[in-house]
Amino acid sequence: MRCCYVKLEEVKLPFVLPTHHKLLIQEGGCNGKSIRSRLKKDSTNTGGTAVDLWTLLTQCAQAVAGYNQRNANDLLKQIRQHSSRFGDGLHRLAHYFAIGLETRLAAGTQLYMPFEVATAADMLKAYKLFVTPSPLQRMSNLFTTKTIISLVRNESSVHLVDFGICYGFQLPCLIRKLLERQGGPPRLQIIGIDLPQSGFRPAERVEPLRKPGGIWRTTARSSSLSGRLIQTSSSVVYSMAFYHFSSLFDMFDANVQREEPQREMLEKGLFGRNAINVLACEAERVERPYKQWRVRNLRARVKQVRLDPELMKREYHKNFVVAEDGKWDFQGWKGLILNVFYAWVPA
Repeated sequence: MRCCYVKLEEVKLPFVLPTHHKLLIQEGGCNGKSIRSRLKKDSTNTGGTAVDLWTLLTQCAQAVAGYNQRNANDLLKQIRQHSSRFGDGLHRLAHYFAIGLETRLAAGTQLYMPFEVATAADMLKAYKLFVTPSPLQRMSNLFTTKTIISLVRNESSVHLVDFGICYGFQLPCLIRKLLERQGGPPRLQIIGIDLPQSGFRPAERVEPLRKPGGIWRTTARSSSLSGRLIQTSSSVVYSMAFYHFSSLFDMFDANVQREEPQREMLEKGLFGRNAINVLACEAERVERPYKQWRVRNLRARVKQVRLDPELMKREYHKNFVVAEDGKWDFQGWKGLILNVFYAWVPA
């Protein structure tokens, strides 16, 4: 019996962009200066006085970094007056950034950790909203499923290791494709690695999904993975975090109704939580930072394979960016790169 091991990655890039794609952003007219101008245009206007949320957030971040609590608290008060989780993209972004800066000012993982976590059922509803208007997650799932199916089409046993499995919403489509495979399904083992969850019982969740004909019961386990933070200045981290999350909030503001209840749940449980994490937590993080995957994969003696360009271009939006650099495919919104896709096989 042959067993094929496939390493498949989707990497979030909130901060680090290759030089080639920095040039691509500038050529597309969406560099930091133009983003800042757009954000200023979207600032609120209350009682005839324009409020520049970008400037308020930046000044507040500088005050927090300098441990100037009085100035930071004054700025946070102004930000709260002109931000809301029910407003436009910038208002919502400012709302969660204010929470992150306040948490950082309070030195605080203790303040951050009790942040409310949605149930799996609620997150499934929010996930449906996420994949409907946004091509990013749909392409991630499609890319993952098609690549794995192509690489293991002749294998009788498949062992998948999913780093950051979260709720595992991406797996049912893959399992169904394997069940429908010509010649019968392979023997499948899935190991999910993520942060520990109290009361997590994966066996109880997957037991109803057991199928005859060679599919092995899916297994999962939770494990805390320690990650070394990228060492960079606070100003760089804040600026790139602001550009990254402003693109995400702007993308949803352009494609989803503001009154949609699942939108608030998604922004609070995913985008907002990650933004707060970046700003608030120096060491203990709930979102693992970007790592040098290429070096580690080469050290593990696996090689990179080229992705299907037609597959990556199947979803289209005028503000959706798809770029290729060697065997890496990049995705973004309005010139900012948000996701990177690549695949590796044993060398």
